[in-house]
Amino acid sequence: MAEKKRLPWDPPPGPSTYHKKTSREQPGAPYHTWRWTKLSRAIRTEHPLCAECQRRGIIRPATCVDHITPWPICGEQGFFDRSNLQALCDDCNNQKGLRDKAKIQAWKRAHPGWDGNAGARTPQPATPGRRQKLTRLKR
Repeated sequence: MAEKKRLPWDPPPGPSTYHKKTSREQPGAPYHTWRWTKLSRAIRTEHPLCAECQRRGIIRPATCVDHITPWPICGEQGFFDRSNLQALCDDCNNQKGLRDKAKIQAWKRAHPGWDGNAGARTPQPATPGRRQKLTRLKR
């Protein structure tokens, strides 16, 4: 039996790598709730312009809702807090997300043992012995 001729639009032979290239960490479960969807729409309706752009004197429509204090830091109780939310355009949200990553990493280093879900458990203080052991293993 003759092998089928490969056409230009056919995927390359071998295992698919599509999902490996496009996969990224998915946002947490609170983003996938009706409560968040409803609140996000309400914030964007109340504040149709990007808050960051407005501070710089630029008028741009808001396309998403952002946590002023990143939610891994403020936790579940701050996730739905209206005073911790702002409407942003995609560009400002991406820039702020990059700044927030650094802030979250610094916060996690200062709070070892924290799982990112405020209220779920009390942060475990780092003991000097544990920190020394971890440092020795990294070398």
